[in-house]
Amino acid sequence: MSDLFDDISRIIARPMPRRQAFKLVGGAVGGAALASLGLGRVSRVFGAPAGGPQPLVTCKPGTTPCGTGCCPSSQTCCAGACCAAGQNCSPCSGGSPKCCNPGTICCPGPKAGKFTCCVPGGGGGSGSCTGATKCT
Repeated sequence: MSDLFDDISRIIARPMPRRQAFKLVGGAVGGAALASLGLGRVSRVFGAPAGGPQPLVTCKPGTTPCGTGCCPSSQTCCAGACCAAGQNCSPCSGGSPKCCNPGTICCPGPKAGKFTCCVPGGGGGSGSCTGATKCT
């Protein structure tokens, strides 16, 4: 039972849309219910670990799990999306991280709730969006 709570905690801790989180949590709970009835093989279809913790996504060799998919080894995972080679995963205050080019940071965009990558401004240190320029 503690494995179920660990899995649910990992699902909830990852930045992702609520719909996807509910789907994954529901699958884990449904799979655990089936596993408790002795249907371990069926529980794997629903994402619950049968016999111990297992990754939520199984990827081919040379790829790494990222959200509900897999990223090639040349890319990095950023909040469930694959960043292109050379990009970094920049945290966005009040939002999910975003893939940004080197030398840029995630800043609030012109619309509420939207974020964009910008060259940091001089108004508050190297990690500040104050006075940021060249937003993409």
